[in-house]
Amino acid sequence: MEYLLIGIRWLFGVVFLMSFLSKVAGREAFRAFRAFAASVADLAVARWAAPVVIVAEAAVAVLLALPFRSAHLVGLGAAAALLTAFSAGILRSLARGVRAPCRCFGRSRTPLGAWHVVRNCVLTAVAATGAVVALGSASAVDLGGMAVAAVAGLVLGGLVSRLEAIADLFRSTDVGIEARRAHVRSIGGSGTRGGVGTAQSDLHSRGDQAVA
Repeated sequence: MEYLLIGIRWLFGVVFLMSFLSKVAGREAFRAFRAFAASVADLAVARWAAPVVIVAEAAVAVLLALPFRSAHLVGLGAAAALLTAFSAGILRSLARGVRAPCRCFGRSRTPLGAWHVVRNCVLTAVAATGAVVALGSASAVDLGGMAVAAVAGLVLGGLVSRLEAIADLFRSTDVGIEARRAHVRSIGGSGTRGGVGTAQSDLHSRGDQAVA
């Protein structure tokens, strides 16, 4: 179970570190996150909730990096609490018909949807599992196993953090393909109409010649 805890620590450490950095990358990044927070709550709440979330994300990343089991427990508990709050905010937003692009873990063009809630619920369950493991006593681990667990958590954390970007990439590709198909269809339709018009003109000219 120690290896599981190591992997989970790296997973959430990466996710919350990248989420924190995406929100403090500049004034525009912070304003965009605060605007998103206002869309899922309200402006008065967003004014204090946005900085609180950013500080909490940084705290989670730091706690999970510390070599203390109690810090891991607190960090994973805080991660689960944040994810639960994100899910509640998204559900409230969807109930009001607001589908602003999700900025839970950084920039995105993907509108809020049920899959964001599912993703957050799955992550919450993983964080809770890690917290339960952290409640137990530590056991001996070997360096190789630690490295494998850490790399696995690192990779998974990176994938979770970039899910929105990956979804946006595929969505942009699909839109581009549909646009090209529509363009080809429009060219084909124009060519067909042009061909019919030319044929009709030829028939009329031949008829005029026959009459003459």
